[in-house]
Amino acid sequence: MSNVIVRAHQVGISATAAQNFTLQTPAVPDGTMKLARGLKDATTQDILTVGTDGKVTFNQGIVGLEGNVNGNGWQKLPSGLILAWGTNTLPTANVALSVNYGITFPHAAITGFATVIGGNSSGYTPGVRLDSNTSFSLFCTAAYTVSWLVIGY
Repeated sequence: MSNVIVRAHQVGISATAAQNFTLQTPAVPDGTMKLARGLKDATTQDILTVGTDGKVTFNQGIVGLEGNVNGNGWQKLPSGLILAWGTNTLPTANVALSVNYGITFPHAAITGFATVIGGNSSGYTPGVRLDSNTSFSLFCTAAYTVSWLVIGY
């Protein structure tokens, strides 16, 4: 067995950067490593980074980790599970509010949770009724702001 020591290794010989992958360490070695799309020393898209602690960080939108993490958002996990979350204000007690998940669950929404936030919310009960793969009904026994989480796949 022999060792070959290089700072960057390009896989692919295309002149088109998007058709190559590069495994590289920084110009000043710090114990990290990066896998990226592109040409050696001219990458166009980071895919993952391995830190000095051994933790792997994936670039958002790569390897099935697509999502929308702004406000009412969602996240697809590599296992196929999808988490959707958000906060909505219910203007009237005991009247359901139809809420879109922000993503269509390809198979089904399987469970949902809700909690009242802010103020003196003791004794008020929020709830989630899963209506379809695209929306649910949110309700509470009082007009409050409610945070919710729905899990599906």
